[in-house]
Amino acid sequence: MCRTRVISYPVQVCRASARGTADRLDRTKRSPGDNGASDAGLDRIVFKPCRVLPRLVPQAIRILHVDDDPELGNVTATYLEREDDRFEVRTATSAAEGLGSIEDLQPDCIVSDYDMPGRDGIEFLRMVREEYPELPFILFTGKGGEAVASDAISAGATDYLRKGSGTDQYGILANRIGNAVEQYRSNRRAATLERARQLGADVTSALVRAGSARTIETRVYEVISGAEPYVATCIAGVDRETMAVKPRTWAGDTGGYFEEFGMAIDEDSPGRHAPEGRAVHDRDIAVSQDIREDEGHAPWREQALRRGFRSLAAVPIEYEGESYGLLVAFAARPGAFDRTEREVLTELADDTAHALHSQSLRMELERTNAELSSIMRHVPVGLILMEHADGEFRYHRSNRRMAELTGLQRGEMRDETLREALGAEMVDRCRDCIEREEPIPFTVGFDVDGERAVREGIVSPITDDGAVEQLVAVVEDVTGRKQREQELGEITSQYAALVDHFPDGGVFLFDEDLRYVRAGGDELTEVGLSSAEFDGRTPHDLFPEAIAEETARYYRATLDGERHTFRQQYQGESYEVRTIPIRDDTGSIRYGMAVSRNITQAVERNRELERQNERLEEFAGVVSHDLRNPLRTASGRLELAREECDCGTTHLADAADAIDRSQALVEDLLTLARAGDTVGTLESVSLSALAEECWAVVPEGEATLTVPTSRTVSADRGRLRQLLQNLLANSVEHGDGAVAVTVGDLPDGFYVEDDGVGIPEPERADVFGAGYSGTEGGTGFGLRIVEQIVDAHGWDVLVTDGEDGGARFEITGVGTGPA
Repeated sequence: MCRTRVISYPVQVCRASARGTADRLDRTKRSPGDNGASDAGLDRIVFKPCRVLPRLVPQAIRILHVDDDPELGNVTATYLEREDDRFEVRTATSAAEGLGSIEDLQPDCIVSDYDMPGRDGIEFLRMVREEYPELPFILFTGKGGEAVASDAISAGATDYLRKGSGTDQYGILANRIGNAVEQYRSNRRAATLERARQLGADVTSALVRAGSARTIETRVYEVISGAEPYVATCIAGVDRETMAVKPRTWAGDTGGYFEEFGMAIDEDSPGRHAPEGRAVHDRDIAVSQDIREDEGHAPWREQALRRGFRSLAAVPIEYEGESYGLLVAFAARPGAFDRTEREVLTELADDTAHALHSQSLRMELERTNAELSSIMRHVPVGLILMEHADGEFRYHRSNRRMAELTGLQRGEMRDETLREALGAEMVDRCRDCIEREEPIPFTVGFDVDGERAVREGIVSPITDDGAVEQLVAVVEDVTGRKQREQELGEITSQYAALVDHFPDGGVFLFDEDLRYVRAGGDELTEVGLSSAEFDGRTPHDLFPEAIAEETARYYRATLDGERHTFRQQYQGESYEVRTIPIRDDTGSIRYGMAVSRNITQAVERNRELERQNERLEEFAGVVSHDLRNPLRTASGRLELAREECDCGTTHLADAADAIDRSQALVEDLLTLARAGDTVGTLESVSLSALAEECWAVVPEGEATLTVPTSRTVSADRGRLRQLLQNLLANSVEHGDGAVAVTVGDLPDGFYVEDDGVGIPEPERADVFGAGYSGTEGGTGFGLRIVEQIVDAHGWDVLVTDGEDGGARFEITGVGTGPA
């Protein structure tokens, strides 16, 4: 009967002197009833490979468009790429140029005009079909009738479409292309999958018959190199010291390539950027679809091309993080390694890695069987193996160290039940182990050399097809623990020194009963307490009821695994308290820690800032009411006076301008005082739409606005409107009347530019200062508000020259919103 065994061994075994071999115990099992160690072996090993396939992304569709009218060809290309973001369109203006482009482009579809000088579309189609009988070909023409369509279909055209006068034709064409390419790829994929299935079956058959790692590698590359589209394959190793790629085995029409091959793939070598280097470092398949164009493979290009290699793929051979080398495959045509081909190679590499890993395990198990007896003899802990049947635990095997630690010789335990030999406590722990199917610690007393000795250890389950049939117990002396306790005491002393000198606060350690285990920090003496007063006491023993109750509530939550930050007032001072749970090696919460920090000064600063904001708000109210209303009244009265008095003087007009400037000044002051460096809710804002909206309220005269942008930005709409209005008004006010203003895109923002007089470079550092104005009637706050809005959004603003000599304001660091 074939048996599968899984054994979980406790950490103490790995701490033993046989550290390098103990971890193999989980793959070794003795035959039942064998009391020796030399016959240890396994019934069966089950391998479950885990692999990661390349991440699937939308695949580009390469289109070759042939039309003797280059302008029409470019328009068609533009519309097609807008219709489907997968489309990549290259144009040609003749059938001859189109034929010359096919090999380099490797298109997924050809779109051709019919009426062209030299060869027409039908002749071009026939020439394409000679070399590429399955490649989608769509005749897209403005001339020709049913006869042309019939000839096209007879010649092998995939589809025929008459050009129209509107742009809807491009949507129809895009749909036809997509359908044709999808059908073309489906047919190719079906053929590829059938080839991959057969290739996988051949490789699997070869792997099953292989008896060594060398045979595995030889049979794999022989099978792969004989399959389409591969012309040569190689399995290479990587020297981890020199990072040199060294071919081990190869097959196919190599022409001596691998004998001459030399490549280092460390970070400073050219090979790091070749497919072989990328595959090793990225631990994923890496491809060169065209060796002629791949600069990463440039040092080896001439050798590869001379032997007819046009593309290559390198796949790491890995199993559960263990590297077994590289699988490298070459093809005689560019673009041979599409997504399906990469998946096939990845699967084959995984199968090879699995086989190599299995072979490695078989060799390792042979060593393990020979080493198990040595481990049992020399491991510095006691080991005992027990059989479980019918609710009883019976001795099966133990080592000499177990006899030394327990005082029980193997002969004394062999014929006794576990309860009789080791006691009821041990039986209870074994039952717990079976019920929970996990290692269980235990403590057992033994009479050793006339003295009562306490030993500690762990009992672990050994499963067979999901059932616990055996247990292994590890027993150890406590001398090592005593040493660790001493080390822990030293660490505790260091921690205590840190706690006692914690600056401007206090550190507190409390147990599950909320009793303080340790307390310290400079702040304790500031409030008249000492570390000794905290020992063994609770918050209710030390603090007023309200503070104690709040503190206890947070402490309990901390012992439940939560972290908290809260504030408290004590003796006229403000404190910020943070709590965190403290866990032991098993993850159980043993203590809670609280760190208290005196934040009185910070609180006072915040209060002073709030008082300043209140005064600023009061000032804004005074400006709003006591200045704006009288100015509005004066403006109204002045308008009445101008209507009633036609005295021909300019004094009234000058007075009106002065009032207007005063009102503008008041509005800017209110904006600065109330809006400040804050923004409201961010939303997606169309920059072009908002710019046009702002331009409508700017007195532009003969000025013009151009907005060549479709950007959508994330901003507070109201504050962005204010920014644009101020910049647009600034351009108009400083222009000569016919100023041209542009709002355009930057890579991470936008700009507002005019062709006016510009801003002299010496003054650019001052333009955002309060009171700066380049015109007689300006308030001097417009650009200050612009800078304030930019800062509030976390953007940057720069003043520079415009393309035509005017001023240019660049706003960068701007987030984008959905289109």
